[in-house]
Amino acid sequence: MPAFSNSLPSETFYFTGACSDCSGIGTGILTLTGNYVQGTSINPDFVSFQYNGTNLQGPFTILAGGGTDAIGIIPVSLPSTATISISNNLFYFDSSTDGFWQLGPNNEGDYGFTSSWSASTAPEPVAAELAGLGLVCLALFRAARLRFKPRA
Repeated sequence: MPAFSNSLPSETFYFTGACSDCSGIGTGILTLTGNYVQGTSINPDFVSFQYNGTNLQGPFTILAGGGTDAIGIIPVSLPSTATISISNNLFYFDSSTDGFWQLGPNNEGDYGFTSSWSASTAPEPVAAELAGLGLVCLALFRAARLRFKPRA
């Protein structure tokens, strides 16, 4: 269990790597505290890394604390490659700026030569517009309802 409250804001970054030894794509989710600033070290803000698994390597999660090391920097401009290294006493994950990546238990697991990091820290523009339109419609409906109250 992470040493933080689920109500705290967080930054989420997504890893995608073309797998050289397995079928398909390796994907992962890196969660950092809401205080994280891209272009700085992930270490003080590391919360978790979750790998979704492939046909060769099952899913796993590395949480902050208890001997976990998290080293690297998420670039300011994404999508991009990044040098990130996360490990605990059971699993490790490494990616580098040349695109190479590897992960798993005890130096065994998935690897590949093409990878990318991306971010989703802000809502999609269309989603924000739809939410704003919904609020305007609610306000108009309420105003019309108050203006045309039936008489008793």
